[in-house]
Amino acid sequence: MVESQIPENDPAIPSTGRRLAFAKQLTSGQHPLTSRVIVNRIWLHLLGRGIVITPSDFGRLGTPPSHPLLLDWLADEFVQQNWDIKQFIKMVMLSRTYQQALSTDSAYLTSDPDIALFGSARLKRVEAEVLRDMVLEISGNLNEKMYGPPVPVMSDPVGQWVIGIENLSAGRPG
Repeated sequence: MVESQIPENDPAIPSTGRRLAFAKQLTSGQHPLTSRVIVNRIWLHLLGRGIVITPSDFGRLGTPPSHPLLLDWLADEFVQQNWDIKQFIKMVMLSRTYQQALSTDSAYLTSDPDIALFGSARLKRVEAEVLRDMVLEISGNLNEKMYGPPVPVMSDPVGQWVIGIENLSAGRPG
């Protein structure tokens, strides 16, 4: 737990204390939305779709949750775990919902094409670096050795930057 470095009542800081009171209200566990918003964002990050699909518009103007009882239960669990994000992520990742395989059942996909009911895994986008590592791993060409020599980047006589591995010792001492 990180302790606050802000003094409670410092007369040198002119303040009405409204922001501090608001911050305490949000993090007290009594505010109805704080834990739900955090839980929904973690769920969105892990499963590719939030229980509320408008995470930036969570109130009355946003879409209602697809599973309101699940959202309430997850928020209560999160508060009972003392707002421990790591423990909450572990709980979600060990759930059957997170560990599902991608469904190829046409009857299911017809009834829930957006997978809004979390009855199947969703395709997950991966970053280019992760995709590169996956392709190299599958092909057997992934070098897992860390801290190797850097790929040289030099300027050629024309002034263009050249990236290559022809001469790994170029521009390096020793």
